[in-house]
Amino acid sequence: MTQATARLAAGDTGAVDGLRPGAGEIGALAGALTVFRDALNDRTRRMREDMDRAEAAAAAERAAQQAALAAAEAERDRDRQEQARQEAERQERRRLRDAAEAERAAQLQEQQAWWCRGWPRRCGRCRRAI
Repeated sequence: MTQATARLAAGDTGAVDGLRPGAGEIGALAGALTVFRDALNDRTRRMREDMDRAEAAAAAERAAQQAALAAAEAERDRDRQEQARQEAERQERRRLRDAAEAERAAQLQEQQAWWCRGWPRRCGRCRRAI
């Protein structure tokens, strides 16, 4: 009985298997050791279940964090793409504006040249002597 108690205290739940509860003090001690063994097994099972739940919760938390990081990275990528698109649009507008200004300047020069060629003595537009 002493050896069974020491083994049970050390965590060996098989130590009580050979003991049979019966009448008398030794039988009562064997019954008590069986109750202790069952309680130890229940406690161990509950601890494993708690650890499994904690591990599952931690895994779910890690997955949620990874999903949030992936979503944030995707958002940053979309923002960068949008900024690049806007910059490209600004550059295109600037190029078109510069081209339109160059076209207007060329047309103005052509009109001034036409006015100057059209008048024999003085240009009607700029009044230069021809």
